[in-house]
Amino acid sequence: MKFETYEAAGKGKQDYINVQNLGTEIYGWIGREDDYYSEKAIGDFLRKFGDLKTFQDIEAEEKSKSNMLMSNLSNVIEEKAMHLKEIEVKYNEIALSLSSLMKEKDKKLAIEKEMATLEQKKADENVFKLAEDHKREKEELHKTTMELEKQINAKQGLELEIERMRGPLSVMKHMENVEDSKFKQKIDDTQKALQQKEE
Repeated sequence: MKFETYEAAGKGKQDYINVQNLGTEIYGWIGREDDYYSEKAIGDFLRKFGDLKTFQDIEAEEKSKSNMLMSNLSNVIEEKAMHLKEIEVKYNEIALSLSSLMKEKDKKLAIEKEMATLEQKKADENVFKLAEDHKREKEELHKTTMELEKQINAKQGLELEIERMRGPLSVMKHMENVEDSKFKQKIDDTQKALQQKEE
């Protein structure tokens, strides 16, 4: 029941004061300064379990909480933006390295093809030496191919991570001015998820 309902039902503060026999009825009202400093059981209870606050105190407290929330959210956004920037730098480095490796692979494939042609033309000349050279080139090509596959996997992993980071950051940036309990819970959940990701 709301406190106004108690008042309307004859169960407000004045009714409590005037009644001769309280019985088992429930009375209710908003406690004020005189109730807080009362020498009766009500005053003892309020001093033990409650705080005496003005509306200005409550407003200031809520404003402080809101400012703290917005500050924390801004810090999270800034940290995630910096992390995203670092990932993009790494991605660009790997992309450049990948391009270099692709050129190297093409060069090695061309060398291998040229060697195969040369091997046929000079079948009677230095067969053993050509076979050894060919084997060495194949080993180098295999090593380069393995390195290239690692770089490709790393690049794909970074691309996925960048996409996952962009979504939550975009949402938080658009919702950072919202002030309600549901949004606070969502922020808390997002912060926990981000902390787990960083760990």
